[in-house]
Amino acid sequence: MLEKAQKILQVGSVVDIQNFLPQLIQAYCKLDIEQAKLEKSYEIYRIERYVELKKEKKDKKNSYSDKDIDIISKKNALDKY
Repeated sequence: MLEKAQKILQVGSVVDIQNFLPQLIQAYCKLDIEQAKLEKSYEIYRIERYVELKKEKKDKKNSYSDKDIDIISKKNALDKY
């Protein structure tokens, strides 16, 4: 898609650009939707992991500080997504 857009912008006419613009907007919208889904999945996993680590701390299965738990949950989510 990016190669096609670049080619049209370099050698295409105004009509070519006008015809391609709806496709480009549609692709951008799809990408935006997928990004939102990924962000939501990341946030859900991060919260789940945070809760797990807090429970382990409460059960004395780990000795992480609250700040460490926050950092670890974010890192785990980044690694997964």
